[in-house]
Amino acid sequence: MFTVGDESPDFKVKLMSGVDFHLYTTLKNSSVLINFIRGTWCEECTNHLKRVEKWRTKLNEKTKPITTIIISVEEHGKVKEWLKENPTVYLMVSDEFAVVAKKFGFIVPGDAYSKPGMILISPDKKIQMISDDLVQAQKKAAELLKIHV
Repeated sequence: MFTVGDESPDFKVKLMSGVDFHLYTTLKNSSVLINFIRGTWCEECTNHLKRVEKWRTKLNEKTKPITTIIISVEEHGKVKEWLKENPTVYLMVSDEFAVVAKKFGFIVPGDAYSKPGMILISPDKKIQMISDDLVQAQKKAAELLKIHV
């Protein structure tokens, strides 16, 4: 498991839009806020996604650019169906084999789903925040972004 100040591991994924996402390349232009969710079936997680949509806009008005990415270990087809009914402006990934979730320690042992959480990574590739409390993480990330970005 990582702690604040550790260098983030790199990863590459294909977004639900079909575009490739590379963490270290993105960090050249902005901080990255990774949101792990259990799945689109999870009410707490979908409520979080609605908050992230509004919050992301506010952050980008008040800070330097930040890239927000949502990672779910839910099956690709289910995420795609959910997105048809819930279009978003943030980046979303179906990490159905939990490659990224495992890399960051956000997979529940003995469970097929990731645990919810957020990680804020600064352009110097350092983890600025890591939390499994989605509501508190939003508050903490906002404070850090005003200071560190």
